[in-house]
Amino acid sequence: MRPTTLLAGVLLCALVVVPRSVSGDDVLPDGALRQMKWPGDDKMRLVTSVAYAPDGKTLAAGGYGPHRIILWDAASGKERHALDGHTNGVRHVAFAPDGTHLASASKDGSVRLWDVETGKERWQARGDPDRVFVVCFAPDGKTLFSGGADGSVQNWNTADGKAVESWPAHKGRIRSLAISPDGKTLASGGNDTFIRLWDIASRKETNALKGHGDRVHTLAYSRDGKTLASAGAVDKSVRLWDAATGKQLHCWDGHEEGAFAVAFTPDGKSLATASKERLRLFDLDTGKETHAWVAHPARHYSLAFSPDGKQLASCGDATVRLWDVKEVTKPAGQR
Repeated sequence: MRPTTLLAGVLLCALVVVPRSVSGDDVLPDGALRQMKWPGDDKMRLVTSVAYAPDGKTLAAGGYGPHRIILWDAASGKERHALDGHTNGVRHVAFAPDGTHLASASKDGSVRLWDVETGKERWQARGDPDRVFVVCFAPDGKTLFSGGADGSVQNWNTADGKAVESWPAHKGRIRSLAISPDGKTLASGGNDTFIRLWDIASRKETNALKGHGDRVHTLAYSRDGKTLASAGAVDKSVRLWDAATGKQLHCWDGHEEGAFAVAFTPDGKSLATASKERLRLFDLDTGKETHAWVAHPARHYSLAFSPDGKQLASCGDATVRLWDVKEVTKPAGQR
């Protein structure tokens, strides 16, 4: 891979990407399969979250200006549905484990559930007096968790949207949530710099992981549930944790403009990170950065691998781009 790096001489063997025309004035770097533009002409347009459906056939994204969610056919890039209803920016989207529904979190303070097939809203609920930053489903799909500005975790019944319970989790905003693949542990990250692990059955805190110097922006579990990754937007670091013990396994500093997203490859061998200036891939056995490239002109906000690991979706500015993982990870000289 090592497509483009705009930083002088820091990445060894890096390749400068030669842009290729797409249509009109649009240009895509090598390795990019396609680009989907956020609609409208609002100068504040921004795509903040991307997610693949479990079967890999649908790609969802949420953003600002318009405050909308769009579902695309992942193979063709053709728009399937535009989901309108939020009155402020969409901060996060997540598919249900069976792929039939999509949940969204918004700055308008609501949590909403959408039917993926029809594009219709199933229900909406008030998730926070101010704003909701993140949502995630339990593996059985019957429960949805959300976190917002008041620092509480909310628990929703996905069948009817009724609030089951809530509990105080952080001092200040909850920025991130992730649930372990076995459905037993919920991880939450907040402005208080802590990552807190919760036993879902008892709602009791089992561990508090300290390492970040400022808010924890994103969390992700590896597919086997043994490892937890976290990104710090202000302290500019990505950290790897042993999910069972809470021990920090690795810390990657130097995400110059802050780390905003992390995503494990489906095979668990690598971790992708997104910062304002570029995307990176790290080998989890050696801890070394293996590839880096500029994916968007502005900040890189969210990442998602397709279930088969062949594609990587990224979003930033007013676009979503799909990357051919095999192409962007080729060694220098083989592109």
